[in-house]
Amino acid sequence: MIASLIASLVLLYYLILTEGELYAYNKNLFVKHFEAFISLSLLHFIVYFLLILVCYNLSPNLLKNFVFLSFLFLTLVGFIEYLDPEKLSILHTTPKNYERLRLFTAEPSHAVLLYLIFSLLSLFLVENVFLKIFILIVSGIIFILINSKGGFITILLASIILFSKNIKKIKYAVFLLLILPIAFYLSLKFAFPSLYIDINKGTSFSTRLSGLISAVLILVNYPLGLGYGSYLFYYPKILDQSYEIANALFTNLFGISLSYAEISDIISTGEYIGAKAGIPQVIVFSGWIGVIFWLMIFRNSLMYIKRLDIKTSKKIILEFLTLCMFIQLLIGSEYTLLYVIWLPIALIEVMYYKQQEAIRNEA
Repeated sequence: MIASLIASLVLLYYLILTEGELYAYNKNLFVKHFEAFISLSLLHFIVYFLLILVCYNLSPNLLKNFVFLSFLFLTLVGFIEYLDPEKLSILHTTPKNYERLRLFTAEPSHAVLLYLIFSLLSLFLVENVFLKIFILIVSGIIFILINSKGGFITILLASIILFSKNIKKIKYAVFLLLILPIAFYLSLKFAFPSLYIDINKGTSFSTRLSGLISAVLILVNYPLGLGYGSYLFYYPKILDQSYEIANALFTNLFGISLSYAEISDIISTGEYIGAKAGIPQVIVFSGWIGVIFWLMIFRNSLMYIKRLDIKTSKKIILEFLTLCMFIQLLIGSEYTLLYVIWLPIALIEVMYYKQQEAIRNEA
């Protein structure tokens, strides 16, 4: 965090010295620097450490009840939003112009990650078999109603990765074989048709793909990223270049021209400018520092899960959740206001260290 802050300030000073620019899109880059640093780094670190304290000190039953009640609340909100969309519109800052659920978030790609976390954590913490079946059924319904293309693809990719990794372990393979057909069906039924329409007529696929390519270009050309403030000056040109690469790729391979409308609007107004997904956006700000940070988080979480002395089914749930979070943050969801992403990470870490404490105490 400190390294990315210092690197960002150096980049901002360099921009001012070489270009003489302190403003972009009528925004002061110094002010934007600290706004972005606080909202995307500092607050998330604070929430992460607070959640570690909460998970460590809270009784298991209280934590289980909190997670399960949160899941029930989001499920209820989902059904209300589906049956009467206008009832909850006052709680959203932007109008809803589509039928998919948002669950108090900005868009379905955020809602699917929020609901995924609470549904899988509920499945992990609850012991009653009938409650587990209930969670699986209503979760499936809500995921279909959210209808996030990225969410379905994320679930499919996570299932394939876990199955490939654990194909020699009978218990893992059998459990994952139950998940894979469902994931394939949901992707074929909902995700791929919507994705096809989006590629031909829509704009979000073009913007997200261009954002992903822009992250690769930044890693190659700007190893320390573009900075929390100075990115407003540098990023529009890189996003435009990324679109050209994505469009050329699709034109040559499929004969399809990707929409430029949303990207053009972003570049001309500066509104919602960014990579449209959490990890690529971190790369925009801090380059390889962000990559190393998220790889460490991902690696440590999987290592802790592997060493936990819990049932195989529970390990699969935690591994599946960790993979889904990582993939979704890579291709689909921003996390500026999704502080809940740190709950499973903190819980896994606390469970591991409590287990280590118990082993030391026994010795």
